[in-house]
Amino acid sequence: MARLVGPTRGEVYVPNGARNSISRVAPGEYVIYVRYGTPGRYRYTRGDRFHVEEYGRNYSSITITLHTVPVGNYSYRDSSEAEFEQSLR
Repeated sequence: MARLVGPTRGEVYVPNGARNSISRVAPGEYVIYVRYGTPGRYRYTRGDRFHVEEYGRNYSSITITLHTVPVGNYSYRDSSEAEFEQSLR
């Protein structure tokens, strides 16, 4: 599960090898929290803060890949279940 936290909030399930998206994301500062795995065996990460900008009536286009990308530019760190759950508030 990927959780977007910022002016627009949302959660999406992303099964292995699949894609999902959150639409109509307002401009502002965001963080992404991710829960990997299966019940009882979850692993948690928290991404760096990033900005979504608005240009007139257009918004930034953002793609986030939930695996290591050789030339990727989004850093993350290990997190905890408590931090993941707290991100809902």
